[in-house]
Amino acid sequence: MKRINISNVAIIFGLFLSLVIALGTGISIKVSRDKAINDWRQQASNIALILAENTAQQMTTAYLALDDITERIKAKAPNDDKTLRALIGSEDFFQIMAAKAANSPQIDVATVVAQNGDVINFTRKWPAPKINLAERDYFKAHHDDAKLGVLVSDPVRNKGNGKWTFYISRRLNDTQGQFIGMVLLGISTDYYSDFYQRVSIAGKAVITLLRDDFTILARWPATEDLLGKKNLTGSSYLIVHDQKRSDGVLISDGPRLANNNASGQPRMGAVRTVKKYPLIVNYTIEEDIYLGAWRGTTRLILTVAAGSIIALCLAFTWLVRALRRNEEDLLLTKRLKHEAELANNEKTVLLENLSRNQQALTDSSEHMAAILDNAPDAILITDASGLIISCNRAAEQIFALPAQAINAHLIDTLILEIGQVALLDAKIKHEHIAKRANEIEFPCELSIASFQISGQQRQVIILRDISVRKKMEKAKTEFISTVSHELRTPLTAMRGSLGLLRGGVAGTLPKIGTDMLEMAYKNTEVLTRLINDLLDIQKMEAGQMEFNFSVIRLDDLLDYACKSNQAFASQFGVNILIDGIIPEVKLSLDEGRFQQIMANILSNACKFSPANSCVSVSAHQIDQQICISIRDQGQGIPLDFQDKMFQRFAQADSSDTRKVSGTGLGLSITRDLVTLMHGNIRYETSVGQGTCFFISFPIAT
Repeated sequence: MKRINISNVAIIFGLFLSLVIALGTGISIKVSRDKAINDWRQQASNIALILAENTAQQMTTAYLALDDITERIKAKAPNDDKTLRALIGSEDFFQIMAAKAANSPQIDVATVVAQNGDVINFTRKWPAPKINLAERDYFKAHHDDAKLGVLVSDPVRNKGNGKWTFYISRRLNDTQGQFIGMVLLGISTDYYSDFYQRVSIAGKAVITLLRDDFTILARWPATEDLLGKKNLTGSSYLIVHDQKRSDGVLISDGPRLANNNASGQPRMGAVRTVKKYPLIVNYTIEEDIYLGAWRGTTRLILTVAAGSIIALCLAFTWLVRALRRNEEDLLLTKRLKHEAELANNEKTVLLENLSRNQQALTDSSEHMAAILDNAPDAILITDASGLIISCNRAAEQIFALPAQAINAHLIDTLILEIGQVALLDAKIKHEHIAKRANEIEFPCELSIASFQISGQQRQVIILRDISVRKKMEKAKTEFISTVSHELRTPLTAMRGSLGLLRGGVAGTLPKIGTDMLEMAYKNTEVLTRLINDLLDIQKMEAGQMEFNFSVIRLDDLLDYACKSNQAFASQFGVNILIDGIIPEVKLSLDEGRFQQIMANILSNACKFSPANSCVSVSAHQIDQQICISIRDQGQGIPLDFQDKMFQRFAQADSSDTRKVSGTGLGLSITRDLVTLMHGNIRYETSVGQGTCFFISFPIAT
């Protein structure tokens, strides 16, 4: 049975008590936070209710004043604009309106407006100054709608004193119900801002008076940029519009109009609609207010909990240490006994492993020696100074020296001009000249790698005698050169004779004879191109290709290339076109070889394009390079052939029944010619959508 570790039990119990304290602290903080929010919800709702009732009383007073002034005007029964101006523009009526406005501090001004928008009388000054209000929203609304009752307007700057004011207004009609003017009372937004500031909590609460379409009429803190704007993102809109409620409290951190609709800090908004009036009161406080006291309490709770956990941890730490000292003394005796038994067992195992390792080392050495002795290439191992210290049997056969003699040589006496630099490179694969015991030199191919044994630098050199391969390559080159030159002379004579026959020197031939003659003539052209390609390859391999560089205009080169290859393209029903504007630059290259490059690429593009299609040639400049593009509309290059594109004698369809003739040398020669003229060639292809070759050359300076 496994023994119970008392110290671990004590640790677990201590952690459990700490977890209980932390969990209790978390629950206490959560409960107190919920209570703080609920208390503030009720308080904010009560404040919003008081503000709404106060606003209702103030608006009732203003509405009564508006109705009283309107009834006094109706009692005078004005029938037209002229009569209205005469009856209402008097100083007596000015005194009546002023008395009504003076009874209500929220009323900034009382005004009577004529049919055309002129101010007839208003309480700020008599006689009234020349002010026209025809462009105001309340004037247009009453003028256009005879059934409109009292209208609460957007807040605007008063034309009399320049202060922000919103208006309540009534229409005036003649005895036939036609519009002859209107009465309006201006409600001061400053009055509400000052009032809201007094009831705000240390000025931190935001109190807003809105029309029922959520247009801001007054606000504390007073922000002129917000007056008259609609707040369609705040708590008032969410409660009244979205939730269809007349009051409520909402906590939100959504977009805030005062912050240009950017998301802000969490805030609590209490909303109340003003009964009987198209108004809404919004009372909003920040999180710092409604959670301020809770945060102070939370800090105190966390401090007490942290202190309790620290004290508990210190007490249990002392207890665990005491228990572990006792346990360690008991375990030490058992461990010493167990270690003694393990030491005896390990000694036995080590002896067995040593015997097996010695046998494995012997087998490995014999295996490696067999590999080295049977390798077809010479393998030489040298030290850091280049002295050969080991070699295999192939090395003895290649150098015609016994191993003892080879091991006495420096490597550069057998492999000429290898040098110490090459020995220090990590990997080298080059052709070199080596020397046999009889002083006869022979070509070889080297692979060199460095390694260390016991901290000493070593190199392993793998040497392959390539004398036979070099002789075969030389024989191949000589054969191609001889055969090409020997074939060119009789082929030239044959081509000339056939040309004379085509020209009619022997008279008119029958149709079957003409067809056979034409076939023979075309085949001599194919053989001539094949011989020229073989000779070009032989020259490039021998480094004897000559170039006649000159500076030539790019547009002339491309124009000539397209025109000179059009006859060939016409055989396949293909048209060669220059696409776009050719840059006016010059290139330094061999004109004849450039035309050979273009002929190879254009001929391939034409052969692999469908009838009645186009091969486009374009050019564009990239820094100091010109990139020439040749694009066809063929079937593209098969995926399995793309890696062989520039190999000699490579053809996508190499069978005897292929549809397009060719030797497979053109693109190989083209790549070598482009490279030798300091250019670059690449291609892009998509099966079924055509191929585009790109040739780049530096611009001549």
